[in-house]
Amino acid sequence: MIHLLGFVAALCGFVLLCAAMQRHQTEIFGARLAPALGRNLRYGGGALIVAAWLIDALGLGWAVGTITALGHLTLAAGLAIALLHWRSAALKKARAPARSKQA
Repeated sequence: MIHLLGFVAALCGFVLLCAAMQRHQTEIFGARLAPALGRNLRYGGGALIVAAWLIDALGLGWAVGTITALGHLTLAAGLAIALLHWRSAALKKARAPARSKQA
């Protein structure tokens, strides 16, 4: 259960950090967010990443928990990037005009 909690906290943290980036805001929300909201998203993302490390470190011990947290952070970052890329590709495909098939 510690692994799941640590991974989910890390994933949520990276998703918030992606949402805080101005270049991804138009893809995710359709418009740019206010600077204060972007700053709050960055703070929340950073706090969740620290929380993921603390969950692993307190649950598994400082040495093993830190190594496990690095693994969770790596997997969560990769998944967040993959989800962002998939969403971007799906939006581009949905916006592209349908090509008529010519026989």
